[in-house]
Amino acid sequence: MRVLIGYCLLLIVILCLSIAHLFAQSDSTKLSLPPSSANYKNSIRVGVGYFWDDNKLGNLENMYSGQAFWIEGAHSLKSGLTLTGRYTYEQANYSFIGFSGHTNSNFVVEGRTNYYERIYLSFDLGVSKALRLTGGHFVEPGLGFTYLRQLFVGSSLYLYKDENGFFGEGYAELDIHNEICLAVGFSYYYRSKSGYCLGMRTGFNKWIGIPWLEQKYFTPFVGLYF
Repeated sequence: MRVLIGYCLLLIVILCLSIAHLFAQSDSTKLSLPPSSANYKNSIRVGVGYFWDDNKLGNLENMYSGQAFWIEGAHSLKSGLTLTGRYTYEQANYSFIGFSGHTNSNFVVEGRTNYYERIYLSFDLGVSKALRLTGGHFVEPGLGFTYLRQLFVGSSLYLYKDENGFFGEGYAELDIHNEICLAVGFSYYYRSKSGYCLGMRTGFNKWIGIPWLEQKYFTPFVGLYF
């Protein structure tokens, strides 16, 4: 969570600097601005937002949601397409506290506390196409492949009672999975003449090996074209 807060603060700082730069550019002459968006060949974009899993089988136990952060670099090709590479960090935390009175062997289970943390680290490579709507407004669909690494960390504490009183047992679990996904994204953004942009992105990662699983996301972002 501290890492995500740091990412959010970084995004706010970049946004504030971008706005300040735009106001500063308002006093400059037109000759100091790039004459055309075609001059931009590279870009860096950063986004912070929300993600959730969508299980098409309807199994709620396999659905998770949380915060997402990504940073992306892109290069415009002569064909008009843009080659993109992106790193994404996503994290979901959830806990469960329950009490029961059922018999487990010779003991009575009085209560349990579970804490889980699920982290997704992904690297994706793809292509996109920027389409101008009007002025500095663009939409940009994209398609690519994602290498997704899932880290699951869980801990459980069980409280038991027998004729001698109460006692507890704790368990820890670490599970790692690697997946290849089809990545589909769609962005809308406004790009200024000075190369700064502000926009929103939505999309999903479709598990290739598990076709009924999808991971969806929605994030605002800022960026710089140069």
